[in-house]
Amino acid sequence: MTYRKKIARRKMRPILLAGSILTMTAVVSHGFAAESRREPESILSRHQPTKDVAAVFSGTPIGLFAEGGIGSSDNVFLVDDDAANRVDDLFAEISVSAAAKQLFRVYEVTVAANAKTRQYIDENESALNRLGFFGDVAWKGYKATEVSLAANYLNTNEAKNSAGLISGTVAPVQLASSGLSLVAQHMFANNTSFLASVSFANTDYDDLESRQPNGQLFIIDQDFRDNDRIQFGVKLERDLPIGPTVYIDTARTMFEYESSPSLFPVNSVLPVDLNRDSTATSLKSGIIFGQDDLYTTNIEIGYKQQDFDSSFAETVEGFVGVASLKYRPTKLTEMEVFAERDINISPIIGSFAFTRDSIGAEINHDWSDRVLLSGSMSFSRDEFNDSNREDNVWLGQVGVGYRVTENVVAQFDFTRFQRDIDFGIGPDQAITENSPMISLKWQR
Repeated sequence: MTYRKKIARRKMRPILLAGSILTMTAVVSHGFAAESRREPESILSRHQPTKDVAAVFSGTPIGLFAEGGIGSSDNVFLVDDDAANRVDDLFAEISVSAAAKQLFRVYEVTVAANAKTRQYIDENESALNRLGFFGDVAWKGYKATEVSLAANYLNTNEAKNSAGLISGTVAPVQLASSGLSLVAQHMFANNTSFLASVSFANTDYDDLESRQPNGQLFIIDQDFRDNDRIQFGVKLERDLPIGPTVYIDTARTMFEYESSPSLFPVNSVLPVDLNRDSTATSLKSGIIFGQDDLYTTNIEIGYKQQDFDSSFAETVEGFVGVASLKYRPTKLTEMEVFAERDINISPIIGSFAFTRDSIGAEINHDWSDRVLLSGSMSFSRDEFNDSNREDNVWLGQVGVGYRVTENVVAQFDFTRFQRDIDFGIGPDQAITENSPMISLKWQR
């Protein structure tokens, strides 16, 4: 089967769920004040449902999945390469996921749920918990047309306040996110598809509790981070007779925040407008090509503009894009490299937006029928608008899995995270975390 035919016959489900997944994943990675990291993909992702419920939604195998393990995390705050504070933790973690799909005449219903808890052995640390639900109803009643209505809910405190590390604690940030999306797609006879989508998402942060070095409890108001997001999108895609698939898509996203952060007293006369409401408009074009199961390449380039309501913020605009290559030299080995540039809303006070440039690589290899190996490394540079701040972020992971039975795998993972912060003035700062973990995974 040629690559073109494979593209033409691909399922619509991952595309239709994309808008809903965005509302689940974006909120967790929304901050640096809330230091959140995207975990490297599990080396078992090709063999079993993943522990990330959003990935379950994107088309991973339907079924049950459970994981339990023990691990540790070593968080260090550095000033000019000298350790200013350290927080060491031992923890036990349990995660359970379930996903099901059923066809009722012309309706396909998909439901999924995920629950996770991390209990720290040190009683001074709060438990990290996650609970997520997803539901999708797709109507396939008219030839090559499909309409999907999806809803999701996520409640988690997995993100951490890195500022708390300075005072000796890494406080969890509790947030709840809910979303709705409506997506319609039609496949034309000439291998052309048209997709239109609209989605709504709400993110609500609880106030943050932290402690000063003397042990006194204080509350940090997080209302300025609560926001609503509405997004409209259109995508046109064509499978060319010579093999590649080309596409063009445009999106308009509106962010509305509940309040503005307060930096000055109420009677301050400083002309500072910190309203963070904004509108993002993007236009992107891309091409996907490959050779059967050997490799797949995706190149996308576009332009993005972020306009802010605040008179204090300048419009941020520029070229954005993605380039990725998945290479499968054998049936047992899969490698991927990528580079990406994007413009995002800044989570830090004092800057409205930042540009992120990222590169990374990942490899997964089945050493034998029982031994599975993986490794990944990524680097990102964040340049903040209206600020001299520049962050360099490193994330690396290595893993070894051993298949005990057909449904049970024992795994060891080691993750290294580091964020170097350059404010342009004053001492440089850094936050690092080393986290080894041993776990037992089960699937059905």
